[in-house]
Amino acid sequence: MHWPLQQAELELLHPYAISNEAAAEKIVCSCLSGYLGLYCLFQEA
Repeated sequence: MHWPLQQAELELLHPYAISNEAAAEKIVCSCLSGYLGLYCLFQEA
């Protein structure tokens, strides 16, 4: 990733406040509470 995020908190009203770009084929995500939504771009048009 471009910058590591540890226990980063997202807010419902600002869902794009934190975004990152994977620099490897495997990513690991966790959700301590609430909901987790991911969007992935595999190839740019």
